[in-house]
Amino acid sequence: MVKGDDYNGGAQMTFYNSATAGTGTTFSVTGGFGVYALGGTVWFGNSSCADHGTFETFRGDDSENGEVVFTDNATAGNGTFTNNGGEYRSDGRSQNGGETVFAFSATAGDGTFTNHGGAASGALGGRIYFLGSGKAGIAATAGNGFFTNNGGTVSGAKGGSVNFVANGADPTAADGTFINNAGTVSGAGGGGTLFSSHDAGNATLIANGGPGDGGFIHFTARAVVGTARVKVFGNGNLDLSRGGNNQPVTDTIGSIEGDGLVFLGNNNLAVGRNNLSTAFTGKIQDGGVYGGGMGGSLTKIGTGKLVLSHENFYSGSTTIKRGRLVVNNASGSGTGTGPVFVNGGALGGIGTIAGAVVVGNGSGSRALLVPGANATQPGKLSMQSGLTFNSDATYKIQITVPQVPRTRFSRTG
Repeated sequence: MVKGDDYNGGAQMTFYNSATAGTGTTFSVTGGFGVYALGGTVWFGNSSCADHGTFETFRGDDSENGEVVFTDNATAGNGTFTNNGGEYRSDGRSQNGGETVFAFSATAGDGTFTNHGGAASGALGGRIYFLGSGKAGIAATAGNGFFTNNGGTVSGAKGGSVNFVANGADPTAADGTFINNAGTVSGAGGGGTLFSSHDAGNATLIANGGPGDGGFIHFTARAVVGTARVKVFGNGNLDLSRGGNNQPVTDTIGSIEGDGLVFLGNNNLAVGRNNLSTAFTGKIQDGGVYGGGMGGSLTKIGTGKLVLSHENFYSGSTTIKRGRLVVNNASGSGTGTGPVFVNGGALGGIGTIAGAVVVGNGSGSRALLVPGANATQPGKLSMQSGLTFNSDATYKIQITVPQVPRTRFSRTG
């Protein structure tokens, strides 16, 4: 056990110069228990590796948490890491959770990480930080790590979280998988992944719903970019809002799917950079947990198809640059209240569009209007505010031709 004490510096174990923790090793790292006490720390530096070790960090009181730190090209290897959330204290105050930190070109490797939510009102969950270094090109990466952020377990408790924090260089989510679960009871915070850096990488980002606050994925940096696959379910959410006073930015992701919530604030979400075809049956809207703002917009990029099957509530424009946007909502408007611009690619579906639709922009790019659910299912796409075709527009009609029974003739003689 690596343990903090009541008043002095916490205990520290250091791996350095390509050292490895070894297979089967187990580390329990606790926080301090005095007002100014430091927590215990396991430190990996200078290309050292956690290998297949097992690490568990615990809360501190008014002091530092137990933590595991990776820096200077160190890697989590295939280690297993659990950061516990804060709990209830006898004096009625809540505690912080344990944490793991990656900095200065460190990587999560192929590690497995779990951040538990807090177990007392006001208590923080376990946390992981990926940090920039202040120097271009030197920042931490999530590698191929698998991360689970659990929600709080009592009302008022916070969920576990993974945090990407820029400081000159942007740490990246790389090819990691991030599962963010909801609070387990009403009023409990959900687990989350937060980007104050610009690089969502090629990660898989999942926000699940539940009885408490939903799991969340929050973009707080200016213009987050990546090919990340985003999945939101129930009251789980993707939030781009950043607060209402920011200048609008464009966030770019690989794809969106599920039946959860997307909050745009006053920003633009560009979807399709990974060229996958996906369906989204949830709601896309202005606003957000940070106060949001109005005028959010959606841009379809990439060669894949995006199907929207729910009424949406964003007030900015919808722009199709590549691929196909299929609007299949049964009520309201599938593209919010703003105009729709088909600058390239195709617009189709059997739903309803409230805003004016403009097909083509005069640039010579091929822009298609193709009503119907797909190539074999023609249908009506309703437009409530007018339709304009420019010179490079094509209106493609899908027709179903009934089969006519064959008539056979025979001739004798």
